Amino acid sequence: MAELASRWIRDGSADAFAQAQRTEAAARQRIAREILGDDPAIVPPATGQHLWLKLPEPWRREEFVAEALRRGVAVTGADAFMVGRAAAPHAVRIGLCMPARREDLRRGLEILGETLASPTTTGPLTAGLSIV
Repeated sequence: MAELASRWIRDGSADAFAQAQRTEAAARQRIAREILGDDPAIVPPATGQHLWLKLPEPWRREEFVAEALRRGVAVTGADAFMVGRAAAPHAVRIGLCMPARREDLRRGLEILGETLASPTTTGPLTAGLSIV
């Protein structure tokens, strides 16, 4: 593995791989913004492969995670990323590069948008999409 990594660094492949990942992450961030909006509740790391979605009232983090999963989309509550005993924000982490295809990401984000918009109703069950 070390030899392969050295070769990729010397011949520029490592830089090309990194640039391809940055380009794909930026494209997926654009899809997320298109669907979820350019809301201050969306906190993306710069060209990150995930974003944080702060949940509006009346959503509680664990209820949103459960409802999203019921609708076929897996997201992770902020509590899973907390260290120590600090209170976790009412937010979920959405992994933008987890779905292999952009079309699957788009559909998962649409389901999350529908879920956010209808906190008191339950939508139809869908096939499982993982956006962790």
